Amino acid sequence: MAETNSDIEAVIDSLGARGDGVAKTADGPLYVPFALPGERVRVRPGAVRGQGRASQLLEVLDPAPS
Repeated sequence: MAETNSDIEAVIDSLGARGDGVAKTADGPLYVPFALPGERVRVRPGAVRGQGRASQLLEVLDPAPS
């Protein structure tokens, strides 16, 4: 998985086993705490976690549909 210091926009696809939002990307999943499926978010990828990266939620760009 490539190292990145850049913020990323992504759509949360599902919830993971730990309750984090999961966004599928070309570089692997991003695990985003406090994010819900269907939300478009801006995140900062961090440490490698399993096959993906733990990520910090910076902003919810579009909320989850109700």
